[in-house]
Amino acid sequence: SSILFTCSHLIMIKRPNKEATKPLKKQKLPEITFSQDKDIDLYSISSSEHSGTYILEGLKEVNFKGLSSQMPNPVQHKRLEETQNPYFKLLANYPDSYILNTSNSQKQSISEALVLHILNHIYKLKSKVQQNTSLKDPPKDQGFNPAQVLVLFPYKEQAKEFLDLVIKFHCKDKKKKLNSTSSQKYNETFGDEEENKVSDAFKFGVCVGDKRELSLYTPFVKSDIIVASPLSLKQAVSEPNLGILCSVQIVVLVEAQEFIMQNWDHIEDIFKAMNKLPDRDSVTVDLNRIMDVFLDQNSADFRQLIITSKLQTPLLMSLFNRSKRPKARTIEHYEGVVSTSPSQTFRKFQVSTFQDTPDLRFKYFTESYWPNVKEDLSPQSVVFVESYLEYVRVREYLEEYDPGVLCVSEYTPKPQRQRSFAYVKSAKNKALCITERLIYFRNPKISKIGHLVFYSLPENPEIYTKLVEVAEQVTAVFCKFDGYCLQRIVGDKRAAKML
Repeated sequence: SSILFTCSHLIMIKRPNKEATKPLKKQKLPEITFSQDKDIDLYSISSSEHSGTYILEGLKEVNFKGLSSQMPNPVQHKRLEETQNPYFKLLANYPDSYILNTSNSQKQSISEALVLHILNHIYKLKSKVQQNTSLKDPPKDQGFNPAQVLVLFPYKEQAKEFLDLVIKFHCKDKKKKLNSTSSQKYNETFGDEEENKVSDAFKFGVCVGDKRELSLYTPFVKSDIIVASPLSLKQAVSEPNLGILCSVQIVVLVEAQEFIMQNWDHIEDIFKAMNKLPDRDSVTVDLNRIMDVFLDQNSADFRQLIITSKLQTPLLMSLFNRSKRPKARTIEHYEGVVSTSPSQTFRKFQVSTFQDTPDLRFKYFTESYWPNVKEDLSPQSVVFVESYLEYVRVREYLEEYDPGVLCVSEYTPKPQRQRSFAYVKSAKNKALCITERLIYFRNPKISKIGHLVFYSLPENPEIYTKLVEVAEQVTAVFCKFDGYCLQRIVGDKRAAKML
C-alpha cells in the first residue's frame, strides 16, 4: 500500500491564483504543517528558498595510526602556512574523507589542500626511503613500485587545474622545471580549452623530482602520481598482468558526482584492480624492502580514500563506507528548491529493503499509478527516469501497454530525439519518457510540459528545478531510500517528515 501526500505521502505546493497579476513578495519559509487522516499525510509549503550550510565533522578527533605512523614528520613547505585550512588539517591525519564542494572558494581551498597533502605524502615517503637506504640493513619501507597516489578526474579541465597546482607548489610556479618532453606533452594534452571541458579520455603518470623538478607521462610503475579519467584507466587495468595500481596508498575522486553521470562501473572495476599482487615486471623496487602489508595483500585496509563532490549520493556513500578506517565527512543541509508553482505532489511507496526498491518502484508505477492517470494526461507530458537501467524497464512496459508514449535516452540518435520531441510538442504523441543523463549530456530544449511525472527523483536538484519550471503539474514517486535526492529538493526538515 502507498502513503499519499496531498494525494500521496505528500508535499503539496499550491499554485497561486491565476488571476493574480502582482508578483508575490518573498516570504520567510514557514514551518510545515502536519496532519494525519488514516493513510493520508499532508504537508503544505507556501514558499521556499534554497540555501546550504556545511559542517565539517571529526576534524580534531581523527587520528589514524596506520602507514602514516611510521613516517617522518611532514615536510614544512614554504607555502604551507599560507594555505592552512580545515581540509588540509583533516587530510593530514589520513582519515577517509567525503568533502562537499559547492562554491568556487570552497573548491579552490579543497584543491590546494589535496595537492599539498599528496605532495606531503610523497615527500615523507621519499625522505624515509632515502634515510633508510644509508643504513646497513634497510627496513621494509616501500610498496611494489613508487605509484602511491591515484587521482581520478571526470574531465581534462579538472586534471589541468590539479597539475597546475602541483607545479605551483612543487616547482614554485616555474614551468621551466618541467623537462622539454613534459612541457611539450603538457601543451599537447591541455592546449584546447574547449576539448578540456568535455574530454574524458586521458591518463598519465607524474614523477616528483627531488630538486623541485617534475616529469609528466612517465611509465605508471615509475610514477609517484597517476592522473586519469575512469574510462581511460579502466581500459589500462583491463590488460592482463599489469600491476599499475598495486601500491596505491591514497586514492582521490575529484568532482565525483560526475562519475555517476558517466559510468559508475568504471569506478567499481578500478577499485577491484587496486592493491593486488602484481606481475614481476611491475615490481620496480628491492624485493627485500617491500612492506609485509603489501605482500600479504592487506594494503587496501591502509589506503586513504578522499572524495570531493557537489552531491551526497547512495553510490558515493556506499563506496565511502566500505572500509573500516576512520572517516570524516561534510554534513549537507538544504532548505530545498521547491517553489509555490506549479502544484507538486509526492507519492511514497512502501519498501523494506534497499534491494527491493527497483522492483517495488516498478510495481507501484505500473499497477497503482500509471493505469489510473494515463488516460487523463495533459498534452506534452513527460515521464522522467533517473537511471538508464530503470529507463529500459519502463520503456519496455510502455512500448507494450502504452505505445502512445515515446521513449528517448542519451543513447537515442539525434534525429530520432528531435523527431520524438517534435511529435510530443505537436500532440501527435501524448507523452515522452526521458532519462536524467539525457538532460545532463544533451540538454534538450523543453519549453512546456503538461504533466511531469518523476518515476524516480533526479540526483541533481538543478534538473528538478529546470523541468518543474516549465511544467503545469508535477507528480514525484519516492521511497525512504530516496532520502538524499528528496532532501535536496524539499529540504531537510520536510524530507525527515516525509520519510
